[in-house]
Amino acid sequence: MNKKKIRDDIKTAKTFLTKEEIEEQSNVIFHKLEKYLSLDDYDAIYTYVAFNEEVQTNKVIDYGFRNNIKVAVPRIDNKKMDFYYINQMEDLTCGFYGILEPKTTNKAMDHHILMIVPGLAFDEEYNRIGYGAGYYDKYFKEHKHLSIKKIALAYDFQIVKQIETTPYDEKIDGIITPTRLFYKKER
Repeated sequence: MNKKKIRDDIKTAKTFLTKEEIEEQSNVIFHKLEKYLSLDDYDAIYTYVAFNEEVQTNKVIDYGFRNNIKVAVPRIDNKKMDFYYINQMEDLTCGFYGILEPKTTNKAMDHHILMIVPGLAFDEEYNRIGYGAGYYDKYFKEHKHLSIKKIALAYDFQIVKQIETTPYDEKIDGIITPTRLFYKKER
């Protein structure tokens, strides 16, 4: 199945989720994230701000705020994505595609990062299909010198059998769904 077909199928499936299902599944996923990863072991948490029917990230963001872990979220400027620190949800404003973005200009500069990566689909080989613009793949390539643990939070139906990849696609390190956990062993 090609990427466009997978994108279309997952986007359609997500529209059938109720707000209650999104919240319930997001809570389960967050608790698994908290259980399997020591969030305090990182210099900072870089995360997307959930949009539409994505797995909610507000608990991840709140965890960082409560535990004095730096939190950074992405902003797109001139077709390039960078992460900026936020200290409260009020530091966000409506931006690119209507997605909440940081108002701050304090660019994130950390070396040991837990990054919550968005995506539409994932496979058991740690491949992902994003939304098509390649912002995250470009960011990973440009920041290979950093230690970035790339984790996706997903609904079970977002795990597909296989994703066709290109040389531009970057793998992630783990996927957490309400019922499954895929995590690369440390080398």
